[in-house]
Amino acid sequence: MRLLAPLAGASLVATVLVSLALPPTADSAPDLWNLTSCQPGTFTITPYPLDPTSYIEITGPSSCTYFFYASGDVVVELPNDGNVVVLDDSTTPTNLTSLTINGGSGRNTFDVDTTIPGVTTYIDRASSVGETVNILGTSATGPLSVSSTGTAADTVNIGNAGSVQGVQGSVTLSSDATAPDTVVVDDSADTTGRSATIGDTLVSGLAPGGINFTGSQLDSLTVKFGSGSDTASVTPSPSFPMILDGGQPGPPVMPGDTLNMNLAGTTSPALATTFSSSSGYAGFWTFSNRYAVIFSDFETLVPGPLAPTVSITTPTTTTLSASPNPAVAGQEVTYVATVSPAPSGGTVAFTDDGTTIAGCGAVPLSAGSATCDPSYPSIDTHAIVASFSGNSLDAPSNAQVSEVIDLQAIYGQDPIGTAIAISQAEYPASGAAKAVVLARSDFFSDALAGGPLAVAEGGPLLLTEGADQSASIDPSTLAELQRVLQPGGTVYVLGGDLAISPGVDATLSALGYHVVREAGANEFATAVDIAEALGNPGTVFEATGLDYPDALSAVPAAVADHGAILLTDGPTQAPETAAYLAAHPGELRLAIGGPLAAAGADPGAVALFGNDAYGTSAAVASYFLPNAPLYGVATGLSYSDALAGAVFMSSGGRLGPILLVDPDASPSVPGPVAGYLSTLAKQTPGYVFGGPLAIPSGVI
Repeated sequence: MRLLAPLAGASLVATVLVSLALPPTADSAPDLWNLTSCQPGTFTITPYPLDPTSYIEITGPSSCTYFFYASGDVVVELPNDGNVVVLDDSTTPTNLTSLTINGGSGRNTFDVDTTIPGVTTYIDRASSVGETVNILGTSATGPLSVSSTGTAADTVNIGNAGSVQGVQGSVTLSSDATAPDTVVVDDSADTTGRSATIGDTLVSGLAPGGINFTGSQLDSLTVKFGSGSDTASVTPSPSFPMILDGGQPGPPVMPGDTLNMNLAGTTSPALATTFSSSSGYAGFWTFSNRYAVIFSDFETLVPGPLAPTVSITTPTTTTLSASPNPAVAGQEVTYVATVSPAPSGGTVAFTDDGTTIAGCGAVPLSAGSATCDPSYPSIDTHAIVASFSGNSLDAPSNAQVSEVIDLQAIYGQDPIGTAIAISQAEYPASGAAKAVVLARSDFFSDALAGGPLAVAEGGPLLLTEGADQSASIDPSTLAELQRVLQPGGTVYVLGGDLAISPGVDATLSALGYHVVREAGANEFATAVDIAEALGNPGTVFEATGLDYPDALSAVPAAVADHGAILLTDGPTQAPETAAYLAAHPGELRLAIGGPLAAAGADPGAVALFGNDAYGTSAAVASYFLPNAPLYGVATGLSYSDALAGAVFMSSGGRLGPILLVDPDASPSVPGPVAGYLSTLAKQTPGYVFGGPLAIPSGVI
């Protein structure tokens, strides 16, 4: 090593230069310039200003600054703890052959601005923690060799502020499989357009001196092009993946960037790509014997003579709407799938919880849209998916919506038909009922107390004509009774022979059913008879027998509280009811209706009522069934729909109130009923008992 004293002043410098003016004695070993005793930091290597053709100056931290006679092969040893090395040497020392910089074992950064013309510069990275080499190349004319003997992966950045044009000398990079390097070639500031060849051993056409890989095992190679019309001719590597960014010239710069893939020697080539009108193609090539080539922002793809048939598709987005949502059971729901940008063709498949909707398995697109119009028979939530098939130009896509059926109308052509429809919804399986309660369809009094009995016995409440209208059971009712109840089951007939003809009993008995008449001398006695059949429950709900709404509202509450319904003679207590209450003095009594109804008949009972029958139905619901998981609605202008509906709302694991509405009033949903509904959770399921003649569409 030929080391001169640290620079201390002009006189010392002059003296030293004179004393070493002659070249040193030639030898075969490289000159070693050892700076390991210096503090780690930034070391700048430049020509010595007073004699740049013979000496190199190294400026380091803490006054660790020296100048050296540059002859033959020179090796610079830096401290081990991590340094920044700035190489800025554009003058050629006359006798210098090569310059090697050993960065030590720390985390070093090498900023190579200019290399020595005609002299090979070597950077040897021995670090075990990973280093960075920035080949800035503002005027680098000499060859540069960057090798690694370390055990950590390094990063090599080639280009200064997005330009590699200053790298005039060749660049050779080498690393091994134990520490593969990440190499980035950044020419993104170029505006003129380049034609580059990229392969396993080189990148040419960007840096004037070329970039070579010898014995390389890279982690990845990234090449960034500028805003001109560039061409990248690529041969996939068996050693490392490539990442290519064409930049975004776009209009008016045409024709844009071209990716030309050389697929000779590759096996199983496959292309996956998408296209955007603003940035061109993006995607990747994959192979079974080469690493992937990942690309973006190329306007033209040239697969090459051995390319497979590829499908280049435009990404699409599918949106799905549902109307109405939520919907009423039985109501037609319209699903509209819209694909954008509008494809040139293709179909949309609509599925419900994974099952194709009938008639909607392949709906052709029209102006980018497809429609499906199913209906649903009952309350439920449906996961609807619309899937666009795609085509040769447009990629597939899908969308999903949750359709809620939160209102179900159950009705028939008349009151008897509605009771049958409710029975079928309540007991869809044949033979599922344990009993049937049968009441007359044209008068309410005997039937009012029958709701809790039907629930307790596990059967529906069906209707037939009164004795003054028919001596036999209605044929439709009989058919439903035979469907829902097996022979040997019990049929409870409400009311005496003047309510329902004895011929009904005879018919049912002949069919193998056990018939039980729940009948008293009048409706009040019939209600007492039913209470006794229920086992004399500990809670009694009293309602007027002169009208039906209060008693109907009481059915779900009576079931919830395991009670029976007894009838009053308006605001006067019926003797039959009074006698029963006297015989059971410990029972809890609740009067459903105000002072002009049951509350007037039994002032000692707990009274629940509103300003009218509708308000009373809301008051009962609020008291007994707050936060109900479901609700039922029936007209308050007749009794039959609510009678069977109240049983439905209290059976089969359901328990919700029966609320009364007035379809002839405005608003049809009275304020107290609307107020109760507003307290329920959003999309609480509801049932409407009665057809459009009873409750027109739009009331609920």
